[in-house]
Amino acid sequence: MILLIFLGSANINKIAAQEGKHELIVITQEDLANDVTREALVTMKGLVLGDVLRFGEFDFTATTQFGGTSIMICLDFVRELLEINPELNIEIGIFTDSRGEAETNQLLSRQRAKAMVKILTVQGIDEGKLSYKGYGESELLNKCKDGKKCTDEKHRENRRLEVKIIDIPPIIMD
Repeated sequence: MILLIFLGSANINKIAAQEGKHELIVITQEDLANDVTREALVTMKGLVLGDVLRFGEFDFTATTQFGGTSIMICLDFVRELLEINPELNIEIGIFTDSRGEAETNQLLSRQRAKAMVKILTVQGIDEGKLSYKGYGESELLNKCKDGKKCTDEKHRENRRLEVKIIDIPPIIMD
């Protein structure tokens, strides 16, 4: 499985490492903004069922649905990926940190995921290729759960968008 991780605030270069059964590729916002790097990532071959592309450290706020340009850069990347790989079907998953009520976070993440699917369909992606799920605070990446005192940076690690490959229909040749 390939796990791509986009770190919006990180000031690091792309790296590759082995972590269990996952090939870990860390991508910065600068990488996605660079046309050559972006093209290489979008045309990446070998995506398989269950692969996850993780884009993280978003600053979602209560007053805006999206935390700025970094989320749009990620959605542009996903759109390009689907245009070049039209056989892929994906799930857009949104995750929150644990601050606030769990039910509120669940609803908010679902609304955000649904809005991202809407953006992709407005941009021409077939709605049948897209599903969405709001995970809220159900799958935290660290120990920053309810009642635990954590830094803003630690909470930010949990706010993310994940794109999961949920189906790759076979290509039928005539």
